[in-house]
Amino acid sequence: AEELDVLVIAEIGMDPHAYAIAHARLAPVQLAMHGHASTTGIDSLDYYVSYEGFSEPDAQSHYSERLIVLPGLTPLTRYYDLVPFPISAAMSTPEGVGSFRDRFKIPRDATVY
Repeated sequence: AEELDVLVIAEIGMDPHAYAIAHARLAPVQLAMHGHASTTGIDSLDYYVSYEGFSEPDAQSHYSERLIVLPGLTPLTRYYDLVPFPISAAMSTPEGVGSFRDRFKIPRDATVY
């Protein structure tokens, strides 16, 4: 049987299955992401992945996991800027696709919180 090298749990708390899985040691490296933006407090999780927009400078002191802070506010705004998606004709570009910022008329140079 294959064995996991890394287990990534995107959120803990919304689904009882994810909560139960988080308490088991199913991989040598286990990490949680910011489905809920706070520590899990679960000993079997090694890392917590967050983003600059969610983390204070001394945030590590609030986590039982080792905190990994990635640049930016969240991966979603970057994802929607990189991956166009269809939008309604009223908001459509000539090609029929738009970005997250275009959809909500947010200037490209604006900082989004």
